[in-house]
Amino acid sequence: MLLDEPLIQSISSEAIKRISLFNSQCLSNTAWSGSVLEIAAGPLSAAIAAASLRTITDFDAQSLANLAWSLATRGCFLTPLMDAISSASIRK
Repeated sequence: MLLDEPLIQSISSEAIKRISLFNSQCLSNTAWSGSVLEIAAGPLSAAIAAASLRTITDFDAQSLANLAWSLATRGCFLTPLMDAISSASIRK
């Protein structure tokens, strides 16, 4: 897949600045889109993970599934986040 790296970096940088404003759907959709575009895990992924851990109880079943899929697709098994997703999924 051909990507415009400067554009991806610019979007990632701006998303990181605003990550605290993202709700659960925005977080999971951003993670999902990064996986679909095969963008390497980096600072944006770390910001999504941190924000998701803080708000995991706000995630509905679809957002949890999208977030888990995006992590698994990248081979990015962040244990604290995956544990939080698992626990939240059981409660849903």
